[in-house]
Amino acid sequence: MPHAKPQTPMFTAVFETNSATIRSQFTAPNITMLEKAHLLKIARTKMPFGKYGGRLLIDLPEEYLLWFQHKGWPQGELGTLLGITLEIKINGLEHIIEPLKEK
Repeated sequence: MPHAKPQTPMFTAVFETNSATIRSQFTAPNITMLEKAHLLKIARTKMPFGKYGGRLLIDLPEEYLLWFQHKGWPQGELGTLLGITLEIKINGLEHIIEPLKEK
């Protein structure tokens, strides 16, 4: 009997802005619930290493995030945040994160 590939958890995130409510389906590694804290960290955390070290996670190129998806996410919270960031970018929701960046 073939082994079934474990599925990445899928959840629905609801983003509310002053002018709209946006619902989007997400799949991300090592995450079962999207929290506001994740969005703040994505907006304010800098990539700690690599070619794009020092760049905010939300400002990382989608191609770089896709590379991680293919090669494997970093362990821990960073991997989770990068996975969520990729889903935000794929779904065209970067504008939701922009107001959360520190000025």
